[in-house]
Amino acid sequence: MNNLELDYFHELQRNMTDIFRYVACHEANFGSFSIRIESALVDTAAFFDSVCQDFIRLRYAEYMIRQETGETDTPYASHFKASDRVAKFQEKVSGGVEFNMGDYRILLEAEFNLSRCEVQLRPYQQNNPSLKSPDGYRLSPFSQWAKEEKLSWWEAFTKLKHDRINNFQLATLRNSINALAATFIVLSFKYLDDFRGGLLTGDTYAIFYPLYWGKAGSIVPVLPIWKDT
Repeated sequence: MNNLELDYFHELQRNMTDIFRYVACHEANFGSFSIRIESALVDTAAFFDSVCQDFIRLRYAEYMIRQETGETDTPYASHFKASDRVAKFQEKVSGGVEFNMGDYRILLEAEFNLSRCEVQLRPYQQNNPSLKSPDGYRLSPFSQWAKEEKLSWWEAFTKLKHDRINNFQLATLRNSINALAATFIVLSFKYLDDFRGGLLTGDTYAIFYPLYWGKAGSIVPVLPIWKDT
């Protein structure tokens, strides 16, 4: 696993946790926006973009290596199912051109069904115990893909990149949380063996728990092991 990526993700989580000290993690506040929340959204979405670029290229490189060595029965030996639908895929996967969100939707949705991936928002504040579900508050940051829609949090990010002043109201807590949840999900598939094997530090799960896997046990209470549901 790339330790720099994990360190970066932990830092983004710490920033979000610090925001929760002043703005309670509750639906009533999800429309709140501020300069601090804007910075969190822009930093997180930019990191998400970097993670996706690297993930696609890394997975394709592993595929090519295994094709050359004949290891076609390994988990990473499959080609991207939808690569032929991505314009200039070979140029992009070689680093000559950058992938975009439309490409992520085509490639990663076909491989991992991201639109169906939900996470538990662990810091969510619910005062009435009778209203709590076993899985807590659920988020599905890619769900709009299932309806052929653009992701609201990503659209907010792109508009803020070009004009932070006039799009300031888009820097909401909801968009920032969803951007961070989306990053967590993509990282969990990029480093599947590390996540499933309980090889990550406990603070990786400070804000989110994956609900798209079942818990298979734990090495210690804070280091869960996951399996397919």
